[in-house]
Amino acid sequence: MEIELMDESDLENYDLNNILDNDEENDDIIAEVEKADCIEYDDPLTSTVVKGQWVLVKFALKTSVKHYVGVVTELNCEGKPTINYVRKSRHRGSEDKTMFVFPQVPDICELRHLEDIVCKLPDPMTGRRGQIFFKITFHGYNVQ
Repeated sequence: MEIELMDESDLENYDLNNILDNDEENDDIIAEVEKADCIEYDDPLTSTVVKGQWVLVKFALKTSVKHYVGVVTELNCEGKPTINYVRKSRHRGSEDKTMFVFPQVPDICELRHLEDIVCKLPDPMTGRRGQIFFKITFHGYNVQ
């Protein structure tokens, strides 16, 4: 690319649209952008949620809010995660520990609103029969 210096008198004869329309490089850039599936933005929330991350997600109903635990299985080009949810199960041991299991029929859903992610969870411990335990308590959340 060759750079040409101009003085102010040269700018009077140029129309900005003509400059942009005649620039071959701009045509190449526009073609590349049109080919791209999506443009990635640096969003702090989506950049912190990664594939394999466990999250607590809220679902607002008409009269209440329910919370579900799940693992992020993938992120689409817009940064919206697809989550595989687990179900709360009875635990015969201590009441402080909440046990989760994957349901017989996988409960997988793409999250529409990133604001519904309440928090990221630490990696869980896995029991003998696929039971999942977290080293945290879920007091104050209506975990299902």
